[in-house]
Amino acid sequence: MNKNELLKILKEFPTSKDNIILLDGKRGSGKTYLLNEYIKGEDRIPIYYVSLLAKRNIDDINTALYKEVNKDQVITSTVPVSVSPFNLVSSLDYTLKINNSSNAVIILDDLERYGSSNYKEFQAYLSSLSIKGVKIICVSNLSFIGAGERYNFDQYKEKIFDRIYKCDLFSNDLLKNKLGEFYEYFDDNLIFLFSDNIRIVDKTYVFLNILKPYFDTYKIGKDKISSIIFYSILTITTYFNDIPLEYPKLKEHATYEEKKELFSYINDEDSRWEALKIYEFSLNIESNHRFDSPIKLIAALYEIYVYGVDKLLVEYINN
Repeated sequence: MNKNELLKILKEFPTSKDNIILLDGKRGSGKTYLLNEYIKGEDRIPIYYVSLLAKRNIDDINTALYKEVNKDQVITSTVPVSVSPFNLVSSLDYTLKINNSSNAVIILDDLERYGSSNYKEFQAYLSSLSIKGVKIICVSNLSFIGAGERYNFDQYKEKIFDRIYKCDLFSNDLLKNKLGEFYEYFDDNLIFLFSDNIRIVDKTYVFLNILKPYFDTYKIGKDKISSIIFYSILTITTYFNDIPLEYPKLKEHATYEEKKELFSYINDEDSRWEALKIYEFSLNIESNHRFDSPIKLIAALYEIYVYGVDKLLVEYINN
């Protein structure tokens, strides 16, 4: 579902018949971007956010949620789920109840990183919260869950969630918004390199702003800028291991002479192999945005991106 469709669902969620929903999408699909927009635009009810990263059990979740609800309190110990709802001082249930004249919304992010596979216990905990009138949004990347763990999760997902929504937020409108003035250089070949990962789009935009003074100072033409963007995206996606190809399946590899040339520009051993990986990926991706001899450019972009050193880039542009 696209951003507008999901935002509409989230805005209507507090008054809907659903109590617990799941937003599922792969890494970088825009789930955080969507949630931030939802949270900023929701002023009718309180929203409590908890990441399940490093949470080992429901007591850990309960403690984190308690801290989120009671930000004015100093909590130094675990708040177990067994805390009585009738204990007016420390009861999470009671606090949620008295803080809201209408529903509250709890966002439980990073479900795939939850450290327990006891989904029966997890289900019971979420049910106990929803009984109090609380609405719950879980957020996950289910493709990240291993096969055995996924089987265990699938046994309970129908019992836990009223609805499961797939996040597919990558669109031309989003790219126009995020890439701003640089969007004019992007065609389908360049957009493909993002692999639908909005985080890579954001990182690319930041890097292009670093490169923009060079575009302006040296009066680089549009075609050359598009080619530089091509290798910039490859640099970023490879560096963050988010690439549209698998390295063992590459058909083309650098020759001995190409490798020797690339290594001559970079002193650090680890950086040499990272730059080589970028070059070899570029050989295997079909695109009309490529230089006949991009080796020095790849080394230059790598150095300015990783080390902030522009000597090679200036040399490349001036030659």
